[in-house]
Amino acid sequence: MEMMTALAVGGGGSLLLFAIVLCGDMECCERGPLGRLLNLLTSFLDFWTSEKFLKIVEKVLGRRCVDRVTAIQDYVCFQRNPILPAMYLVLVAVGFTVFVSFAFPYLPYHAEKDWGISFYHKINAFLIVGGCLVVFWANLSVDPGVITPENVEREKKGKLQQKQEKGAGEQENWAVGETIVSTDVKFAEVRL
Repeated sequence: MEMMTALAVGGGGSLLLFAIVLCGDMECCERGPLGRLLNLLTSFLDFWTSEKFLKIVEKVLGRRCVDRVTAIQDYVCFQRNPILPAMYLVLVAVGFTVFVSFAFPYLPYHAEKDWGISFYHKINAFLIVGGCLVVFWANLSVDPGVITPENVEREKKGKLQQKQEKGAGEQENWAVGETIVSTDVKFAEVRL
């Protein structure tokens, strides 16, 4: 029973963090408890990366420790590192292990009835996890690049050239994040 309690607490905490991060910014939630928890979380993260935190660390632990903390912050937040991919692989592995441990003994479940769960759910589980890992590897092996005003300008010019080759009779609009980019031949503007 201790395992089930640990899973319930961990799952509940994960769902709460998920809800805080995804819903805390929404208009309907920003003044409620999720918005307050998001503000608390982001203020903690802002403090952890602030000069005030580094001054406190320097007074308590010395300059060498500040240099190490700064190096860790730089590595974790601003450089490519294997931390997030490793966390994803751990989550997939633990989730699949829990599913296999607790759900596989019950499959098939009343497969002969209309509402039953058939045997192929075992096969589907392996296919879904395999597909997740293939997509993960494909995304991990591609360099996403950095979005800069120059990249947007180059993309805009490429779209304009395609539009001129097609013909100037029609206008096409496409969105980049919250920025609307017009590819009309006579007018093209990117607001950053």
